[in-house]
Amino acid sequence: MEKRKALVNLPIQFKNRRVQDRLRLTGLMPGRIKKLADESFISCRPVDISIGGIGILTSDILDVGELLVLDTPNQKVTLKVEWIKKDFGKFELIRYGLTLVGDEKVDLQELFKVGKCLVLA
Repeated sequence: MEKRKALVNLPIQFKNRRVQDRLRLTGLMPGRIKKLADESFISCRPVDISIGGIGILTSDILDVGELLVLDTPNQKVTLKVEWIKKDFGKFELIRYGLTLVGDEKVDLQELFKVGKCLVLA
């Protein structure tokens, strides 16, 4: 019993792996995402956003390193698939992490805000 009490009182520490804060989204994209290679559109839903990247859910199969284009009414933004993982609890959906490519000087959070895709407090 003494061991159990000691374990309950241990301080829990979690390492924050995120580099930037995430904002709440409406579930809408400010434009469509298409594959750069063949210009086919993918059906996806954003799950989180930072200044330099977007997390999306889709049933489409993408590869790490694949280039995509977020095609908005005012601009085109090139993104790269950085990571892939199965989404917990979502049947046949895959979660992808997309980041801005190279020297893109785009504030994705501002792009989503202008497109009314952020939940504002």
